[in-house]
Amino acid sequence: MSKGWIGVDLDGTLAHYEGWRADGSIGEPVPLMVQRVTRWLEEGKDVRIFTARVTGRSLQDNSDQMYKILAWCLEHIGISLPITATKDMQMIELWDDRCVQVIPNTGISLNEHEPRLLPYLGPWCCENGKAREEIICKECEERWGAIP
Repeated sequence: MSKGWIGVDLDGTLAHYEGWRADGSIGEPVPLMVQRVTRWLEEGKDVRIFTARVTGRSLQDNSDQMYKILAWCLEHIGISLPITATKDMQMIELWDDRCVQVIPNTGISLNEHEPRLLPYLGPWCCENGKAREEIICKECEERWGAIP
């Protein structure tokens, strides 16, 4: 297992989400994210569902949602993943449809990214964990450009 864990939001990231359903059911899987999570698991990475569905309303609500999430994961990923609504110091990535990533210690969002800021994005490529100087994945190269 690699050090740290990857948080993956459920609604709108791993599963389709068009708003809260009265029965609390979970949408259909987002194929690209399911493939990504499956690959991470095959690589021995620690992947956890990071969701507001278990934020402490009532114990019964949380239990019902945890059951639904575990069953959804088993059906669509083939394994029940750990579930949390809490960040900790071991979380190394968060994949979420509502996050805005910022360049550390700058306050600059990646939405405001300019090529001249590439050296401040950190030493790692998002997908392969290799130093950017060694190799960059195709997704990062398409998004951020070739290594300067």
